[in-house]
Amino acid sequence: MIGRPREFDRDAVLQKAIRLFWENGFEATGIAELSEHLGIGRQSLYGTFGDKRTLFLEALRQYSDDSIGWLTATLDAPGSAVDNINAVLDTWVANSRKKDFCGCLMTNSISELGIRDPGLRKLLKRNLGKMSAAFERALDRGKADGAISPDTDTRALAKMLVNTGQGLAVSAKVDSSYGSDVVKAIRDIMN
Repeated sequence: MIGRPREFDRDAVLQKAIRLFWENGFEATGIAELSEHLGIGRQSLYGTFGDKRTLFLEALRQYSDDSIGWLTATLDAPGSAVDNINAVLDTWVANSRKKDFCGCLMTNSISELGIRDPGLRKLLKRNLGKMSAAFERALDRGKADGAISPDTDTRALAKMLVNTGQGLAVSAKVDSSYGSDVVKAIRDIMN
């Protein structure tokens, strides 16, 4: 027996799921709300994505791939490594000031589920590692061209930058002024 053909754009539905999980978190998002928000019936939701956790993991992977892809492309771009790092910091601050800012889906997921869900924890840890590696490459380039002090521990500074971005994604949800002050302090450290 042949099933009914899918009547929706899977990628568009996944983007809607990302936004809903990003705004509400995993646990506060119910199947009925997902079905309504995505504009598809429960059977289609289950048939296409599996259960809520499977949909959440796919949404988180897509969000992470997009975010880390942008971060890596920005940091690895030709030109000044310090300018590339500053471009990331400026984007973080600009995003944190948006009226609809709801943090970072990865950061929110770390806070909500990272300790209790070993599979998710592994994914999130790998994502943080990718982000740290991208910053470390940029910092090493800056060190090589003399823009960053040769004494700088680039691995530690890369982790600090990732941790700063994650922290900003939390604190800016309640006070967007954190971004400017934090970025100024980071620029002082890098110079």
